[in-house]
Amino acid sequence: MHASCVSETHEQGHPLAPNRIIGALNLTKDDAVVDEFIASFRKDVKKLAKLHIPAQAIANEAIDLICTIQAKYNLTCGEKEIEILDYVILDVYALACLLYGAPTAVATAEQVTKYNGLDPLWAEAVLVNIANKGNITWIAPRSNNSFVYPLGSATGNASIKIALMADWGTGMPQALDMLQKIISGFNPDVVMHLGDVYYAGTVDEQEKHQCKPVMDYLPASTRFYTIPGNHDYYSGGAPFFACVDSLRAANRTLQQASFHELEGSDWVMINMDTGEMDSDVFTVSEYHITCLIT
Repeated sequence: MHASCVSETHEQGHPLAPNRIIGALNLTKDDAVVDEFIASFRKDVKKLAKLHIPAQAIANEAIDLICTIQAKYNLTCGEKEIEILDYVILDVYALACLLYGAPTAVATAEQVTKYNGLDPLWAEAVLVNIANKGNITWIAPRSNNSFVYPLGSATGNASIKIALMADWGTGMPQALDMLQKIISGFNPDVVMHLGDVYYAGTVDEQEKHQCKPVMDYLPASTRFYTIPGNHDYYSGGAPFFACVDSLRAANRTLQQASFHELEGSDWVMINMDTGEMDSDVFTVSEYHITCLIT
């Protein structure tokens, strides 16, 4: 069904109409704000669906709308409510593409809604974390100089290039694109991932979102190191170490544990594992910060 065939009455009565979603969340905002959102939603989504606008443009339109409304009305509602409204707007735009027959509907739903605050697949992180309670895998140091790795430049130059990435393990096209741009644009000697493979660092996610991209896109001369974040420990950490082991077997890394020291000629880079102390999906732990300070 295309946008031009949908009447306002049908749209207003549809369970996924924006005013119904906002009402269901009981957002207490000025009526003019909600009315403006609904009006903008109808106009923009119909326009975008007709023009077959790709996913990223739809997301940008939604973000622009959020910023415009917040700036115009100087919203003073709680931060959590604003965040929820942001997610609702993005999800509504994605749903509209499905409802109105936009040809990029599947890609749009993936690009706009995946990993946002209303993504139902976050439930996986909860279920996996509950299943792995008290079952944490961790490798202790063998000696004072365990897991120290001297670095050398792949190009033979005295300088060494290290590329840092964080929250990269999403499996999204943007993550792969960023890795390729890092390689082609900077030709680093080392690529370092600072942690988090989503949703819960399971075996499948570690393989698809971290190991395979490294194997597929990193040149053989580029070393890869990683440290786990809290999401990697939601599944207990064992899949993270399995990924590291497979990369080491393929000669893509020398890494053996979840922490390490990279050593240059006159400098060191110490990479600490703090995710192990924040492995509970229901809490945000500050204990690991206290341990580091003390």
